[in-house]
Amino acid sequence: MGFIEEKIQSRNADVKIVRVIIPGNHDCNFLGDQGVRDLVLDSLTEDSTLSESFREVTLEPLSEYFNIVESFTSNTHAISKSQPFYNTVDIFEGDLVLRLHLLNTAWMSSIHERPGSLHFPLSEIKSPSENMDCSIAILHHPINWFSQPSAMRPLRDRLSQLASVVLVNHEHTAEAMEQTLLFGTDDAAIKSKMLYVSGGVIQEGLEAEPCNFNVLRIEIPEKLLHLSRFDYRTNKGKPYFERTATETASLSATLLNTGPEGIPLSEDMAAFLKDPGAPIVHPLRDIPTPILLSDIFIYPDLWEINSEHRGNDQKQIKSKNIVEEVFSTPKVLITGEDSSGKTSLLKNLFMDAFNAGKIPLLLVGSELPKKSGQLRALIQNTVVEQYSNLTADAYEQLESSKRILLIDDIHQAACDSSSPSTLY
Repeated sequence: MGFIEEKIQSRNADVKIVRVIIPGNHDCNFLGDQGVRDLVLDSLTEDSTLSESFREVTLEPLSEYFNIVESFTSNTHAISKSQPFYNTVDIFEGDLVLRLHLLNTAWMSSIHERPGSLHFPLSEIKSPSENMDCSIAILHHPINWFSQPSAMRPLRDRLSQLASVVLVNHEHTAEAMEQTLLFGTDDAAIKSKMLYVSGGVIQEGLEAEPCNFNVLRIEIPEKLLHLSRFDYRTNKGKPYFERTATETASLSATLLNTGPEGIPLSEDMAAFLKDPGAPIVHPLRDIPTPILLSDIFIYPDLWEINSEHRGNDQKQIKSKNIVEEVFSTPKVLITGEDSSGKTSLLKNLFMDAFNAGKIPLLLVGSELPKKSGQLRALIQNTVVEQYSNLTADAYEQLESSKRILLIDDIHQAACDSSSPSTLY
């Protein structure tokens, strides 16, 4: 890579080079007994919860890759051990922002993997809510390698919300296509057009084999993608790469702050959720780029107190298990001292639920009506305030498993004797 970067900078010393890396199936080390891992992979479905033990087993073949990444990109611009399924990279050019969505599709790879066999944990996609001007998704496997329709269709729709262009490479065929949806679901959040670009392969001295690569040039203000393919050639024994294809395509708009259900948050709600509650600056970060709550928040350990855990027999809920524990329990009350971070915790629970395909609502205790009969009107108004294209009627028709109600400062609620039972 250093050689390539030197060649690029020799032509343009001012060019900005950003290294980005994601794993493919050839980055996996399948030496040793894979029996336990194979059993785990066979048991996984789209609805499976990836516990810590599941993650360790399935990600084990990528251990060497994670070690290489740490020295190659310092983990910030890659799928890494700390971000093993999904990561984002923002590239700034003046006032413009290009966002790269990195997905690890090799986490389920095996020696004899087949098309239609993969899954991707969509709940791991927690895209930033701050603005960007253009967005590209990068993953190793093409969409047809995912289980159909349980995994392929949800992933395709999620990518459509995240990015204008999807880059893949697994099949080593340099090609590009424009996929247009003429009609389908009534969900306006699924864009009608996507650009898919498949990368080629660089061979080592095998002139009989295809040897090519793609170059993408993006005009962000004009929303244009200029795509060229270069193929290996020789002329009187001298090697060179010839431009063999050139295309230009328009880019569709990405859908900011849109969850897996295709329902975007309102701008005010997205801003509230990422606000840490106080102006925070960092010496290594530009002042115009604010510190967001997601940059600094870490779930705390909690203690469970109920009829089965009292006194010295309390159950500790570790920070890594809080989301799963809270959302698998129908009713949860979280208490703490003033300024202990309960509101920040609630904001992050909201975003984790939203990114997992739920439709959470956040209420404030002081705004709860005294009469339980007025609660429905409050919820209906909250739906319209917190989501940009979701009606109150559509919200009420959602499955109960999709709806999550979060209440901040519930101790300030002025409820009558019947309202608490309505809430709880």
